[in-house]
Amino acid sequence: MNFLESPEERKAIVKNYYKKTETYLLNNTTDRSNIVDDFSCLIRTRSELYDAEKQACIDKFKYNFELNSALKGWGNSLKCNRCEMERFSRIFCKNCIVLMLKSKKWDSGNTYINSYIGRHQINMPFPRFVMEWIPSDQFNNLTEIGKGGFTLVFKAIWKNGRTHSYNEHDQVFTRTPPREVVIKVLNKNPCENFFKKVIII
Repeated sequence: MNFLESPEERKAIVKNYYKKTETYLLNNTTDRSNIVDDFSCLIRTRSELYDAEKQACIDKFKYNFELNSALKGWGNSLKCNRCEMERFSRIFCKNCIVLMLKSKKWDSGNTYINSYIGRHQINMPFPRFVMEWIPSDQFNNLTEIGKGGFTLVFKAIWKNGRTHSYNEHDQVFTRTPPREVVIKVLNKNPCENFFKKVIII
């Protein structure tokens, strides 16, 4: 290993080995019941990686596997100890997260937006993908960067950060650190045609 490599170079190296190992396993494994252990064994053989980097890769793969199991119904279903409904992940129970989201009190001030977000949360409640109403006081350093159609475009710092994972014990999302985001501010009340153009990334 080259100790003169920069942090960014190390990140690129780790990302490359992670992606190669992940792609190999997903393309060559039909039974995913032991795929996390298989990934761990393979990544630990990578002499080019430090031990901490190997562990970071394993943790990331475990998380992504659990999230994909919940999203795609991979593997055998389990019975949730909390809500007693079917689940496919040891970390994420769709029904429990939906119930948590429904208990949250928020209001955009627009009934169509409320309905749109509510429907999306039921269909896709998992962290990284769940849609939320974010109050304006959650943004700092708002700076206009452009105009387009019937919107003004700003960049800002989102203080809470996006959802990252889910703490099942406390029934709350864990979040990323504050991050820069792009915000589109509508010049008029949104209608159904506007939401048909929304692309979930």
